[in-house]
Amino acid sequence: MSADLQDFRPLDTLTKDRTLYFCIENEFYRNYLVQRCDAQHITYHNVNLIDLPGTVSANPNAVIVLQSETQEQKVIDLSAKLKLLFGADVKSILLSTDYRIATEVEFKFDDFIHFPADFDQIISSITKVLNASKKILLIDDSKLIHKHILPPLLDNGYEVFQAFDGLEGLEKAQKILPDLIILDVEMPKMNGFEVCQEIRRSELTQDIYVMMSSTLTSAADQSMGFESGVDEYVTKPLDIDELLDRLKKVLFSSPAGRENLILLSHDESMAQTNAKSLRKQGFTVKTCQTIRETVHRLNSFNAVLVLSEIDPLDGTVPDLVKHLKFDEADKKIELIIITDRDSPSDSKMVMNTGASAVISKPFSNDGLLATVEKTLAERNLRIENLQIQKYLSKASRRIAVEKSILLDHSSQTFAQNKQATIFFSDIVGFTNRCERYSAEEIVAQINGLFESITGVIIEHDGDIDKFIGDACMAFWLDDDHDVSVVNAVRAVLAMKKNLELFNSSLPDLTRDPIQMRIGLNTGNVILCDIGASSNRVDLTIIGDAVNVASRMESAAKVYGLDHLISEGTVNRTEDYFEYRLIDRVIVKGKNQPVNCYQLLSEKGQSSLPQKNLQETFDHALQAYFSGDFDAAVNGFQRSSEFEESGVYANLNPSQVFLNRCERLIDEKPKQWNGVWEFLIK
Repeated sequence: MSADLQDFRPLDTLTKDRTLYFCIENEFYRNYLVQRCDAQHITYHNVNLIDLPGTVSANPNAVIVLQSETQEQKVIDLSAKLKLLFGADVKSILLSTDYRIATEVEFKFDDFIHFPADFDQIISSITKVLNASKKILLIDDSKLIHKHILPPLLDNGYEVFQAFDGLEGLEKAQKILPDLIILDVEMPKMNGFEVCQEIRRSELTQDIYVMMSSTLTSAADQSMGFESGVDEYVTKPLDIDELLDRLKKVLFSSPAGRENLILLSHDESMAQTNAKSLRKQGFTVKTCQTIRETVHRLNSFNAVLVLSEIDPLDGTVPDLVKHLKFDEADKKIELIIITDRDSPSDSKMVMNTGASAVISKPFSNDGLLATVEKTLAERNLRIENLQIQKYLSKASRRIAVEKSILLDHSSQTFAQNKQATIFFSDIVGFTNRCERYSAEEIVAQINGLFESITGVIIEHDGDIDKFIGDACMAFWLDDDHDVSVVNAVRAVLAMKKNLELFNSSLPDLTRDPIQMRIGLNTGNVILCDIGASSNRVDLTIIGDAVNVASRMESAAKVYGLDHLISEGTVNRTEDYFEYRLIDRVIVKGKNQPVNCYQLLSEKGQSSLPQKNLQETFDHALQAYFSGDFDAAVNGFQRSSEFEESGVYANLNPSQVFLNRCERLIDEKPKQWNGVWEFLIK
């Protein structure tokens, strides 16, 4: 066996239960690693950055070596999230040409290597992170406690140091800098409270996690422990399984994966101290000295919060605020201002500029962290509410509030009779369209279309009820006399314009535009909870009027139109819009005929061709209703000259009636009332 292979045998042993992944962007360097691994018979897998989350999720017991020159921040953020999800199971090593970020990524990676590095350095780093063990210092004057705790700690891979009095424990803590201290209270030379106070006073040891373990169980004793600076207070006798579980959570739960922050300060020492404190909590922190540098950093660093001194070197707080404003509430960057003194006037001035919070010097690390956490919690709550609003209609939110305030039991079923205008839309030829495009392209097209039409619905005070594949259902509750119905019809006009803009926005859609059918009806509905009240319910509308709206949408294709509107809606809005009566029909599931209409324009705004079409078509339609099919044919021939090109080639209402009249002339009905019945939905 070669000496080289002998050198790498420990790595094979360490990785026998782990998978080694190379996520390396630089192709030349990736090939170099592959060749060396093959030569040393080291098992590895190459993985692309885009595939890394899914790959690691399937097998989180992994070591990942990452490098990217073009997407380094994305690599850093991804590693942080993986460690947040999988903790110590995932070991990650970052290769970067920028040695300055080593401090910034300290808590997001297990090791940092300056890129490029030779193969032996990579293997040495992997071996180091896999061999790494946590150091625990046990300070207790009871030999029985040491005998009880020491073996299970060693069995679980911890490196354990022992001290039998307070002074010895303090000296060892300062010398070995353990990851965690288990500390008794009642000991010779120094008690546990005194030891902890000294640990917190030293810059070297102040961040060590201290778990105080004592037979003293009173609230006063525990209060003294926390006042002295302990992180956790547990009472004896210690349960070993609980202790091991707690140690694992404390020592191996990754603090990484938190938000990105920027700290703006011309005091480099203070900035680095505060940044280090925040990084220990898992935040990614960039430090800047000027507003200009901060703005430049924001172009490539997706920060959600900026901490700034009240007097930036190159401007004022209002100057900084201008660059942190976003139109969308969920993208607004939070701002915390650090003032030199606790001044109410300074605080008012700063808050008036739009800052989220103010913190005054001098402040402790805990005080800074508390302010940051509170600000981010409020931000997350705001974003969560905005996201929830995307999934709930306005009616759902309103009814949920009503139920929580007015009803004794939140699970009580809700149902009310309402008047509403109901909207249905569907994409024409969607099945065939799916065959022409990839899954990603189809989803992008549907979501783009929904973005367009739902924006119109919301702008016109409508409620989005649900999406069903490529279909959308919405409604307008009739709370104001005719206003909601007019808004619904006006939304149809706006959607037609938006659809044209959407189709012109992409080359594929310009060549192959999306066509959409719409149905609209106004009538009585039941606004109610539908579902399992103990688990999940949807607030929706049901009833005959909903079915008619759906039938209007499907019937539109018979006439080659992109929409049909029922008489229930037209009767309420004929003073506001111009309509063309299309037909009198009995839709599937109904016994009474319904007049259906085409929307032409706002009242008095029809074009000359539209006026000619409306006049000639209506004249022909009256002949058709009266049973004079020969006269109707002549009329529909004239009206066909004014028909616009519709959703389907060579299909329009005039052509439909010409074909229908020819059949009726050949097979004249015994009884005729002008009503056409649809036998399918």
